[in-house]
Amino acid sequence: MTLAVFYVASALIKPEPLSFPVTTQAELVTDSTGHEESRPTIDAGDETGWRFFSLRTGTLLEKPFALDWDLAFRRFHIATNGGPGFAGQGAAGIQEAGKPVTLQQTSAHSTKSGFGKWYNYGFSSHLLTPKRLRYVVRAADGTMYNLRILRYYCPGPMPGCITIAYSKK
Repeated sequence: MTLAVFYVASALIKPEPLSFPVTTQAELVTDSTGHEESRPTIDAGDETGWRFFSLRTGTLLEKPFALDWDLAFRRFHIATNGGPGFAGQGAAGIQEAGKPVTLQQTSAHSTKSGFGKWYNYGFSSHLLTPKRLRYVVRAADGTMYNLRILRYYCPGPMPGCITIAYSKK
C-alpha cells in the first residue's frame, strides 16, 4: 500500500526540466574541457511549422533559400538538408567510440533522420530527456560538425525548445 501511495504521489509531482532561453543566434561557449562550441536554443514548439537553422552562420533563418539551412526542427523532429526532395548534402549519424559513423539523410516525405529517437521519455514525469549521444552532422554544403542535443524545454517549462551544442569537426 505504501509503495502505491509513493508511486501515485511521485507521478503527480513534475520536476522542473532544465532549459535555456530561446536564441536566434548561437552563443559561443567553452565546455568543461576547454573546447569551444556554438550553442543555440531553437523554439520548435509549433507542431506544424519547421524552424530552419544554419550551422555555418549559427543563425535561425525565417525564409531560407534551398542551400541556406542545415537543420530543421519541429517539436521533437530534426531534419537534415540532404536527401530526396532537398537541395543540400546534409546527413547525420550517431558517433560511437571505435565504430564508423553511418550518415543518414532525411527525405522530404518523412521525418526520419540520422538523429533517430534522440530522447528518452519519462513515463511518470512525461518529460523528454536527450540521450547522452554525440552526432556527426554533414551540413548542406558538405562541412562536417560534431553535435550534441542538450535540452528540449523552454523556460516555463514549455516543450519544443531544442538546445544543441556543436563545433566543426
